Amino acid sequence: MYNYTIDKDVPFTWTLTRNQSKYPYPDMQIGDSFFVPCNKQNSRVSATSSQYWKNNKCKFATRQIKENWILVWYRCWRIE
Repeated sequence: MYNYTIDKDVPFTWTLTRNQSKYPYPDMQIGDSFFVPCNKQNSRVSATSSQYWKNNKCKFATRQIKENWILVWYRCWRIE
C-alpha cells in the first residue's frame, strides 16, 4: 500500500542545515562574473541570484548568451 520504509531507532537532530548554493555568490566582489552552460538545471541562475540578493543585499545581473539564436550560456555579474 505504501512505498515508504519505516526506520526505527534513528536519532533526531535539532541542527538545521542551510542549502548551499551551487553558484559562487558569497565569494563574488562587485564586477566579478561567472558563466554556466545552458541546461534545465542551470536555467534558475537568475532566480537564485535574485533570492541571494533579497537575503544579502547584493545586486546581480544575469544575461543569456546565444549563438546562432540558440541559448548556450548564462552569465551572472555582481553589480552592487
